Amino acid sequence: MMRLKDGDDKLLLAAKEEIEHKFQNDKWALIATEMESKGADHYPTLFIQKMFKELSARSVENGATTTAATADGAGEEDEAMAEE
Repeated sequence: MMRLKDGDDKLLLAAKEEIEHKFQNDKWALIATEMESKGADHYPTLFIQKMFKELSARSVENGATTTAATADGAGEEDEAMAEE
């Protein structure tokens, strides 16, 4: 049976946290780039995150819950914006 060496458990947790933070930043940059490739204007990544959150909130207020908003981590961008 394989086990983590002493101290590697902390490294695992730290690496996961770093990768998730980087992924969140990269994800929104990719979304902005994809929008541009489809004809949208260029928008800053943080603005895209904010607009997505607002659009998601409006959808919920109107009674239309979007699985994309919840699956994409609509609440996670608050953490990403706070850290930047």
